[in-house]
Amino acid sequence: MYILIFENHPSHMSKQFLTLVLCCLSFFTNGQTVRKVLVEEFTGAWCGGCPAAALEVEDIEANAPLNTVALAWHEWDDLEIPEWPAVRDAFGVVSYPAAAIDRYKYAGNPHIFIGYLFMQQRFQERNIIPAIASIGMRDLYFDGNAYNFSVDMRFSSAPMTSAPVKFNVYITEDSIPATGNLAQTNYLSNLQGGANPLQNWYHNETVRRGLYGSWGITGPIPPQPTPTITYSQNMSFVPDPSWDISHLNLVAYLAYDGDTALNLKQVINAETVRLQDLLNNTGINEGSHRTLQCNVYPNPVRLQDKIRIAIQSPHTGTVKIELFNSLGKCISLPYTSFEVAGMHTFEWNTSQATEKCSPGIYQLRITTDQGESVSKNILFLE
Repeated sequence: MYILIFENHPSHMSKQFLTLVLCCLSFFTNGQTVRKVLVEEFTGAWCGGCPAAALEVEDIEANAPLNTVALAWHEWDDLEIPEWPAVRDAFGVVSYPAAAIDRYKYAGNPHIFIGYLFMQQRFQERNIIPAIASIGMRDLYFDGNAYNFSVDMRFSSAPMTSAPVKFNVYITEDSIPATGNLAQTNYLSNLQGGANPLQNWYHNETVRRGLYGSWGITGPIPPQPTPTITYSQNMSFVPDPSWDISHLNLVAYLAYDGDTALNLKQVINAETVRLQDLLNNTGINEGSHRTLQCNVYPNPVRLQDKIRIAIQSPHTGTVKIELFNSLGKCISLPYTSFEVAGMHTFEWNTSQATEKCSPGIYQLRITTDQGESVSKNILFLE
């Protein structure tokens, strides 16, 4: 039987200190790959306490948009998928709402899963650890039946040898209406005034399929991966007719596949790409991947909302992201990461700015250590 557990909430790190950590991380990882922490939420439409976990995920994404990859596993509703039971049992999930952060088993925890009230604390602990590998996706095209693409992986230092490294790609879907059988039960009095079920609620980042099952495959990755070597895997999938293609994401990750008791399920790094971004950047244009490209969505954007920056880099190397105001002053915290060639997604909001932003036109500039540069104008609205 599953029960709801509500743990005592640890004090949250102040926004100012979190910003300082992110800033220091950016300088520290100059020439290194920045970690994107995999935040997994365990939920269900029937679970009245689960909207609280969804709000915690939103807070993490708002405070560290450049460093978060999130997904949600459902149980006991129409969004549950066959890959879930193996994940649930391996992580020891026995209560909802709950979560896992980088699939890391923290000291003193008997299982990988944690109570949702500890998500932000555990995220902060993982966020300061540089990644040892970069993941990119490229060359997506639709052949009339299936979507085909490639995943590239490159290590900057050798992983542990005590467990094999596997990779996988999950398909996730955003903006699934919480209506009918998927209506979201709510026990929270401070959310929509206690409305039950919630109105105008959507299930986001919902795992729809694991392209290589629950845990993935070693594929081209040898038992002892060599740094500076790029390992590639061609992949494809036929979309389910019930999915909304415009709301699909590809979430790729590298992780150890060993004994959970020895903490050998933890994630090495993750990457996410919106399917439409990857298709628009590559499609069937053979030359499109040879130049640095950038898509920004949404644009225009409200000041309080986040933007998605999809970058297609033709070369492996350092990528730098900057945002300039109308006076030509850089107002974004420094962000530099070493990335394998291919597509990468970065999310940004004004919490990552060094000064208060006002409505107007800003310029996003992406540069690489290969001397490439691309700029996009972004219109921020009140």
